[in-house]
Amino acid sequence: MTTRSCLRSSRLSGSTTGGYRLITRQDVHQIGKRTTEPLGALHTYVAAAAWGSGKRPARPRKIFTGDRERAWTVAGKLKAAADELASAGAVAAYRALDVGGPAYTPGLRAAYGTKFLYSPAGPAHRPGSGVR
Repeated sequence: MTTRSCLRSSRLSGSTTGGYRLITRQDVHQIGKRTTEPLGALHTYVAAAAWGSGKRPARPRKIFTGDRERAWTVAGKLKAAADELASAGAVAAYRALDVGGPAYTPGLRAAYGTKFLYSPAGPAHRPGSGVR
């Protein structure tokens, strides 16, 4: 089990450090099951960013800029990318998140976009099975 980052949450069980709950890859996949709704997609992105940032602080706020309306816009785009993943596969979903795609979001680039797309796929997804 890979432990990468920390979140405060009473819903997640497991190790804690300094009052923060350590988040695992399995936790992110569990949260990723909710990408069928905009808020679930947003939570999945934040969890993937926290997990993927390792010991550095996650920076999901970069794509929200503190604006609630913008956060909901991003949530809708993330859900659209997750829908594309479910219906057309990883390559199509990645293209949707890329510049010019319908789910493109400034500040959300390949590093965290791919972590987001990997999250709802769960353990059945094998890294390297997408674009080569």
